[in-house]
Formats: sequence, C-alpha cells, structure tokens
Amino acid sequence: MNIILKILIFQFISFSAFAQNEIPDSANYKLQEVIVTATKTEKLVSKVAGNCEVISKNEIANSSANNIDDLLKSAGSVYVNRSWGIFSKNSSVTMRGLNSSSRTLVLLDGIPMNKLSGGAVNWHAINPDDIGKIEIVKGPVSALYGGNAMGGTINMISSEPDKKASGNIKIFYGDYNTHGTSLNLSGKDSPINGFVWNLSAFTRKGDGYIFIPEEAITQYDKPLYLTEYGFNGKLGYKFKKGSKLAFNYHYYNELRGSGDAFYEKDGSHEKINTGIYTLNYTNKIGKFNSSFGAFLYSEHYFNQDESMNNFNEYRLLFRDVLKNDYGINWTISGKLNKKNTITTGFEIRNGDVNSDEDYKTSTDFINYHGNLSLYGIFVQDDFEINEKFNLVAGLRVDFARFYNGSLFVTEPSSVTGYEGDVSEKFHESNWLAYSPKLALKYSINEKLSSYISYSTGFMPPKLDDLCKSGKINRGFKLANPDLLPEKLTNFEIGANYNLNKFSTKTSVYYSIGTDFQYFAKTGEIIVAANGEEKPVFIRKNISEISIKGAEIELKYNFLKHFQLKASYSYNKPIITKYDGNDSLNDLTGNTLLEVPSDMFFGGISYVNEKIINFDISYNYISSQWADDENTIELEPYGLVNIRISKDIKKMFNFYIDIQNVFDKIYVDRKGQLPPGRFSMVGVKVNF
Repeated sequence: MNIILKILIFQFISFSAFAQNEIPDSANYKLQEVIVTATKTEKLVSKVAGNCEVISKNEIANSSANNIDDLLKSAGSVYVNRSWGIFSKNSSVTMRGLNSSSRTLVLLDGIPMNKLSGGAVNWHAINPDDIGKIEIVKGPVSALYGGNAMGGTINMISSEPDKKASGNIKIFYGDYNTHGTSLNLSGKDSPINGFVWNLSAFTRKGDGYIFIPEEAITQYDKPLYLTEYGFNGKLGYKFKKGSKLAFNYHYYNELRGSGDAFYEKDGSHEKINTGIYTLNYTNKIGKFNSSFGAFLYSEHYFNQDESMNNFNEYRLLFRDVLKNDYGINWTISGKLNKKNTITTGFEIRNGDVNSDEDYKTSTDFINYHGNLSLYGIFVQDDFEINEKFNLVAGLRVDFARFYNGSLFVTEPSSVTGYEGDVSEKFHESNWLAYSPKLALKYSINEKLSSYISYSTGFMPPKLDDLCKSGKINRGFKLANPDLLPEKLTNFEIGANYNLNKFSTKTSVYYSIGTDFQYFAKTGEIIVAANGEEKPVFIRKNISEISIKGAEIELKYNFLKHFQLKASYSYNKPIITKYDGNDSLNDLTGNTLLEVPSDMFFGGISYVNEKIINFDISYNYISSQWADDENTIELEPYGLVNIRISKDIKKMFNFYIDIQNVFDKIYVDRKGQLPPGRFSMVGVKVNF
C-alpha cells in the first residue's frame, strides 16, 4: 500500500501547486471532454462519478500507433499485450489488474466486439482512420453493459464528417517490406439535416520476421508474414427533428503466417473473414433521448496447422470455424424531474459457434457446436442531491441460456486423445447475473471533485468452454455446460482536478473476484501418442481473487503548441482461494499471470501545422508471471516511440513513425521475440 499512499500524496501536491495558478475565465474547461459511455448520456468527464478517459481525434492522428489498440497504452491501468507488433495474430487488452481480453468489454459505436465464442477482440478488423475518438471507462460497468465489463469498457466511436465532401489517400512503407494504402471519403448534406456518408478502404502487406531466437531456429521456422485488407461503408440520414438513422458495414480479410512451414503452401497460417453490420436509430421522445441498435458480427476462421512431433512424425490439421454474434439494444434517457435523470433499456444478444477439425494425416474428425443467449434489462438514476452532490444508483439483471451444445468425434486416434467415437448432445443450462452500482460524486468547486463508488461486473462463460473438449498442452480438457460466470465487486475512491491547461485524475480501488474459472483435475488420465500419461481437466469456477490498485493520470498544455501526458498504475491481483482438486498445485497466494504490477506512460506532443508535428512517448511494463504457478518471471521492459510529420499547405502530410526506437528485445510468455525497432514512412494527401 506504500505505492498507493505515494500516489495520493502526489495528487494532493498537484492540486495545491496548480490551485495557486488558477485562471478564472472561460478557458478553464479547455481540456474538458464529453463522454457518453460512462452513463449512456452526454456528460463532462469531470462530472462522472468514476475514472474515465477520452482519446481525441487529434491524438489518434498524431500518434505513432500502427493499430488502434496501441493508442490505449497511454491510459492508466490499461495493458496492451501485442508482443509481435503488427505481425501479432491477436492483441490482448486488459484493465485494472485482470488478465484475458474477455474481462474487458470493447465496443464499436456501442456494439460489443467481444465474441461470445471466446471473448477475444480482433483489433485488426478496425481501421484507425475510421475512428473519431475512444472513450475508456475504468472499473466494472456491468450495471449498464452486462457481460465482459469486469475491468472496464472501451468504446470506439466512428468519425463524423465535418465538410460537405472531403477525403484523403495515404501510402506507407516500412521495415520487413511492409507497405500499404488507405482511402477515406466522407461528406454530409448540411450541418442540420440530410444525408451523412463515409467510405474507407485499406490494405497492408508485410514479409514479417522470424520470432524464434537465432540459436533455436530450424529449417522449418519462417517469417510471420501478413496480408490484410478492409472496407467500411456508412450511410446515415439526419432528420429535422434531431433524430438520426445510420447503417454501417465493416468488412475485413486477413492472412497471417504462424511462423513455420513444412510442406503445404503458405505453411501454418490463419485466415479470417469478418463482416460487421450495424443499424442505429436515435431520436427524441418528448424530453427523453432514445437510441436503438441492431448488429450482426460474423467471422469465418480457417487455420492450417503443420507440425512435427518428437518422433519426426508430420501432422496436418485444418480448423474451420464459423462464429456469429447478433442482437439488439435499446436505451432511453432523460430528466424525470429537475433532480432525477433516468436511464433504462434492454439488450438481447446471441452467439453461436460451429467448428470442424479435420486431421489430414490421421483419421480424426471433430465437430462441436453451441449457442448462448443473453437477455439484459437495466435502470439507472442520476440524482442531483444539491449543487455539490450527485448520487448514481443502478441495477442490471442478465439471464443467460446455453443450448444446442454438441460434440461429435469420428475415428479418433492417439493424436486427439479420444478413446472412441463420440456423439454427445449437452444439456441446456442457464443462470442469472445481478449487477448493482452505487456512486457518490462531490463537486468541491468548478475545478476539483471527488467520488466514491461501489460497482460490479461479470464475465459470461465462453462457448468454447461450454461445448468444446480436446487436447491442451497440459493434457485433455472436457467441456463444461454448467460453467457459471465470473463476478467482480469493486470499491473505489478518486478525485479529478481541472484547470485551463492542466487536468489530473487519481483513483484507488480494491476488487474482490468470485467464481473465477480455472482448470481443475478430474482424477482421470489419458495416454498420449508418446506413451506419456497426462491428466484430464475441466474448466470450473474454483477460484477467488483480490486486487489492490491505484492510478494517476495527468495532461498539461504548455507553451501554446506542447502537451504533456503521463499515467502510472499499480495493480496487485492475488489468488485468495483455489480449489483445483490438486494439493500439489495449489495456486492460493499466487499472482495472476500476465499482469504487470507497475505500468508507466509518458509522452510529449508538439503540434504546429506551420512548422512540424512531433510526438515522443515512453511506455514501461514491469515484470510479470508467465505461468499460473509463478515459476517463470518475464523481465520488465521500456519502449520509446516517435512520430514526426510535416504539413504542406494543408494538402500534403509527410510522416515517419519509429516504434521501439532503441531496439529493445524482450521475450513473451512463450519465449518468442518482438520485431525490434520498426520504422514506417508515409505520405497523406487531403482533398
């Protein structure tokens, strides 16, 4: 707790120092941002009873990020694990001392991007040029958003055109023969009503690099190549009465090498085709604002997996998986009277997965399937007690139903570990989740405020755990249709301070997690192909955790064109109870894997269209455990990134991005290496 006390002391000193330089004019709220995600209503960040942050369109444009998740590294308590850079198959974004992407809810214009099949988010599918701002709400927000919102919520909001017609084209080239283009076109009929539209497309290719240490490279190790392209089309209409209807379509296609090749074309690789369809309608109903949304998120995943076992036996596997998430949501919010702002609504969300695993070098064939439906209803009251105090109280109830679960295995061999054919239909199961919230906001004056909150979150079980059985590294895993959601309760205090050029936020929190999911031994064993006996596991709700954490963030605009941004966070997640039916592997007292205890971000930006734009940042990640048993510790590392750009007559923009300037080499939990220093140059033409 010494670190937490230091943060509180630093915050007090900051308040005192800058309070002496107050400038009581209309510029006091220059740094203020409006956020919608925190309460589902428009509200100043400083008025929210919690810790939240907005990454603006200018910050997105001036950063050195190659992928949109890289922008999140500047936010306190947000950990972005993308160890292979742009060649990573996926990126894990976690918050508030929790691991696993499924414990942080990610939204695109309010639509969930966490797939119910596995909880992960495909960050590659989102074109950074399409995003106007990112809203981050830290801490559990399941009282409004339901599942996956244990650590917090990240909402990516699409850009809105500001001219009748405009566009740009960008061409870039970088290390490892990485190159690509992007095109953006947008427009609107008028500022008040009429059609609003946007079209964008992008491509990117790269030869990649070998992520295996040089001394371990074999003839089968190959570079992590990539080929990706995407398209986004948006058409909306603003009505005179202030309502708006919008349809959006995202398409994304990728081919990524897995780093090895034996006999097949393209070696081991993954192909993903993604289509996202969204429909949104907002309007006013008397004094209330209404918002209706519908979405379909379809992903076709194909994996060609080549391998060679310890006996030099070649194996080839084709995985073909279709995943669909779809649903509707409706929210209505407005002032019930002078003191009460009511927000209420419902959400229906469904997900299904159908997977085929075809072993081409043996007789094995596996198919599994399942559906998961979530139904949620919520209500929240923002009660203005007086000019100083606001009380926020909310409750959401979610009902879940797992059905149509099945597993079929034909002609299995020792390759997959099944003893014989399987034809199993899993029984239906259901559960309820209650997510209350209570927060009190105290506005000391126009610039200084504090809050205290109690909030809850949950993570639904993944379809892959409910209906998929098969081999894992440690042995064999059984499906568990009775798996229950994880739950988290968070207690938090915090403060916000805003001047004309300076803003800072601090929070200290303590979280208690129950029903966390881990693998537990069943007592059975299987015999592997090499004759080794391995245990059988089943994922169960067998663990409880606690998290002590704190964070501080600040922004400071100085010397007209400069901005300083810094954040520091501390998290200590401990397993307080573990019941895995294995006395030799008791995890009680251990730290969650892949959670750095300390993270720091510092960056300085200089923006001057007449001269040059410059951004330099430093991101520090402390040591973390690579395994549940806390026997393998990864070394800490710090990375420096730079972006320099030059505008010419507002039409041309030339830029150079350098990530990992000092070529820092570190290893991830699998012993694999990052790409090292990565440079990219480009030109953007506006018209």
